[in-house]
Amino acid sequence: MKQWTKEERYRVLKNEEEIRPLHERIIKSDYRQRYHIQSVTGLLNDPNGFVYYDGLWHLFYQWCPWGAVHGLKYWYHTVSKDLVTWENKGVCIRPDTLYDNKGAYSGSALPTDEHVYLYYWVITVTKTGHESHIRV
Repeated sequence: MKQWTKEERYRVLKNEEEIRPLHERIIKSDYRQRYHIQSVTGLLNDPNGFVYYDGLWHLFYQWCPWGAVHGLKYWYHTVSKDLVTWENKGVCIRPDTLYDNKGAYSGSALPTDEHVYLYYWVITVTKTGHESHIRV
């Protein structure tokens, strides 16, 4: 089994093309599910923000793109009309600011008439140490 380094687990995904070769290899697997939710690559961690909005079910989940390992967490977005067939919409929260530079963790979603607001827990590493925040 692969031993992951900290650098590998916390590598920043700069664009979707970086994971295309991994995805192309994964979709050929006999163990790949044919329905329900499955990440395009990597680790599908905690589902978050499961809401019905604008005629679709929306599910967001923590995602580490590099492998089945805990590391830098993104939020991935997927939608369904029937809760069986899911369409991947892509990364919706990237840990790319000072406030979430060590990942976007557990949270929820709040649908309103005009928007879906996402709330999530972040960990920030600064020169003075670790801090935790809730971000909207």
